[in-house]
Amino acid sequence: MAQRRPLSIQARSLLAADVVLVAFLGMTGVALDQAIYQTLRNTLHDRLQGYAEAYIAKSDVSRARRWLPPEVDPEPFLSPDSGLYAAMAGPVEVDGVRRDNWRSQSAYAVADLPQFDATLKPGATEFTTTPIDGAGGKVYLYSYGLSWPVAGKDPVLTTIHIAEDAKHLEVQRNVFRRSLVFTFGGLAVGLLLLLLGVVRWILQPARQIAIELGRVERGEQEQLSTDYPLELKRLAG
Repeated sequence: MAQRRPLSIQARSLLAADVVLVAFLGMTGVALDQAIYQTLRNTLHDRLQGYAEAYIAKSDVSRARRWLPPEVDPEPFLSPDSGLYAAMAGPVEVDGVRRDNWRSQSAYAVADLPQFDATLKPGATEFTTTPIDGAGGKVYLYSYGLSWPVAGKDPVLTTIHIAEDAKHLEVQRNVFRRSLVFTFGGLAVGLLLLLLGVVRWILQPARQIAIELGRVERGEQEQLSTDYPLELKRLAG
């Protein structure tokens, strides 16, 4: 059975450098992906919180201790295709009709989302990811528990929910991931070419020794020169 030819020093050096480079870029890419995801998530949280505060600012409470939603939903909450949904869990009054909950026009597209009926203690907040039943998707849901003061009566306890389709954040994340792949791919190619040049430069004295040994064997010169780096001088001697 023929023996396997051992790898050259240059091949070993390049292989080791490739492994380290791939590992480094891989770990860096994962860390950056997680960092950008957390940034996008925090931005989404702040945006949903802002929508909730806008709804609260335009709302009121009736004498019958029921929450009165805005007469007209903000533009993003009118169309089901917007991917933004609002809901209120608690005593509600809409056009004189008393209800146990309320939803924006867009929220009727996700009528099977039971989290819209959940309630929180006053002042409590939650920001979660929850699946849309029967739709095969998910939403990011911001919830805030409220205590509406009523003169001479107990406060009205309600919970407002603002949700956004998760695909919006995923689209932004995928754009970043594609950019990350192209950037790191180009960086990897550039670094590999640079490493190849560095390794060839480092091993140039060793290749020179091999060339001179060939000349000695052929009788073209009597001995090796001494113009080598310190580490190779003794070997050359």
